[in-house]
Amino acid sequence: MEWIFNLLKGPALYGFVALGLTKLGTWLKNKDTNTTGTDDFGGDLCIKLAPVIAALEDNHDTALKKALKTVRDLIDSYLQPAT
Repeated sequence: MEWIFNLLKGPALYGFVALGLTKLGTWLKNKDTNTTGTDDFGGDLCIKLAPVIAALEDNHDTALKKALKTVRDLIDSYLQPAT
Protein backbone atom coordinates (compact mmCIF):
# COMPACT_ATOMS: atom_id res chain seq x y z
CA MET A 1 0.00 0.00 0.00
CA GLU A 2 2.87 2.34 0.72
CA TRP A 3 4.12 2.12 -2.85
CA ILE A 4 0.84 3.67 -4.05
CA PHE A 5 1.54 6.80 -2.03
CA ASN A 6 5.06 6.93 -3.42
CA LEU A 7 3.65 6.92 -6.96
CA LEU A 8 0.97 9.49 -6.18
CA LYS A 9 3.04 12.30 -4.76
CA GLY A 10 1.90 15.87 -5.25
CA PRO A 11 -0.76 16.81 -7.76
CA ALA A 12 -1.72 13.27 -8.76
CA LEU A 13 -2.90 12.61 -5.22
CA TYR A 14 -5.51 15.40 -5.45
CA GLY A 15 -7.30 13.64 -8.29
CA PHE A 16 -7.53 10.37 -6.40
CA VAL A 17 -8.76 12.09 -3.24
CA ALA A 18 -11.41 13.90 -5.30
CA LEU A 19 -12.47 10.59 -6.86
CA GLY A 20 -12.68 8.99 -3.42
CA LEU A 21 -14.83 11.85 -2.12
CA THR A 22 -17.19 11.50 -5.06
CA LYS A 23 -17.54 7.76 -4.50
CA LEU A 24 -18.06 8.24 -0.75
CA GLY A 25 -20.63 10.97 -1.34
CA THR A 26 -22.59 8.86 -3.78
CA TRP A 27 -22.55 5.91 -1.39
CA LEU A 28 -23.80 8.08 1.48
CA LYS A 29 -26.61 9.57 -0.62
CA ASN A 30 -27.74 6.12 -1.80
CA LYS A 31 -27.71 4.63 1.69
CA ASP A 32 -31.46 5.05 2.07
CA THR A 33 -34.44 6.07 -0.03
CA ASN A 34 -35.10 9.49 1.46
CA THR A 35 -33.18 12.66 0.63
CA THR A 36 -32.91 14.06 4.14
CA GLY A 37 -30.74 13.38 7.13
CA THR A 38 -27.10 13.46 8.03
CA ASP A 39 -26.13 10.76 5.55
CA ASP A 40 -27.47 12.80 2.63
CA PHE A 41 -25.90 15.99 4.01
CA GLY A 42 -22.54 14.22 4.32
CA GLY A 43 -22.92 12.87 0.79
CA ASP A 44 -23.68 16.32 -0.58
CA LEU A 45 -20.71 17.75 1.27
CA CYS A 46 -18.33 15.11 -0.12
CA ILE A 47 -19.62 15.53 -3.66
CA LYS A 48 -19.36 19.33 -3.50
CA LEU A 49 -15.85 19.24 -2.04
CA ALA A 50 -14.46 16.84 -4.66
CA PRO A 51 -13.95 19.50 -7.38
CA VAL A 52 -12.44 21.81 -4.78
CA ILE A 53 -9.82 19.22 -3.86
CA ALA A 54 -9.09 18.67 -7.54
CA ALA A 55 -8.68 22.44 -7.99
CA LEU A 56 -5.94 22.48 -5.34
CA GLU A 57 -3.65 21.03 -7.99
CA ASP A 58 -3.60 24.30 -9.93
CA ASN A 59 -4.29 27.26 -7.65
CA HIS A 60 -4.41 27.04 -3.89
CA ASP A 61 -5.96 30.49 -3.27
CA THR A 62 -8.82 29.98 -5.70
CA ALA A 63 -9.50 26.49 -4.37
CA LEU A 64 -9.57 27.72 -0.78
CA LYS A 65 -12.11 30.46 -1.61
CA LYS A 66 -14.20 27.98 -3.58
CA ALA A 67 -14.09 25.50 -0.71
CA LEU A 68 -15.18 28.06 1.85
CA LYS A 69 -18.06 29.27 -0.33
CA THR A 70 -19.17 25.70 -1.02
CA VAL A 71 -19.16 24.72 2.63
CA ARG A 72 -20.93 27.95 3.64
CA ASP A 73 -23.67 27.52 1.04
CA LEU A 74 -24.20 23.86 1.89
CA ILE A 75 -24.41 24.47 5.62
CA ASP A 76 -26.79 27.41 5.07
CA SER A 77 -29.06 25.27 2.92
CA TYR A 78 -29.00 22.47 5.50
CA LEU A 79 -29.81 24.75 8.42
CA GLN A 80 -32.59 26.68 6.70
CA PRO A 81 -35.95 24.91 6.69
CA ALA A 82 -37.48 24.08 3.32
CA THR A 83 -40.27 26.39 2.25
